[in-house]
Amino acid sequence: MIKVCIEHLEPGMVLAREVKGIDESVLLPMGTALDGAQLTMLRGLGQAHVFIKPPGTPEARRALLER
Repeated sequence: MIKVCIEHLEPGMVLAREVKGIDESVLLPMGTALDGAQLTMLRGLGQAHVFIKPPGTPEARRALLER
């Protein structure tokens, strides 16, 4: 699991944990592959970061961690 700032998220990244709203309701469940609309929603909510599943290859994981 990788903690990623919202501004570094990209479409297709997969949530490793659910995203909850202020009232603790689940906005996006674990396993959701993020799309542009969901990224816009997260930014609009003021969400600072989310946890994503590591990319499939070691090279891709390193590239993500180096951001």
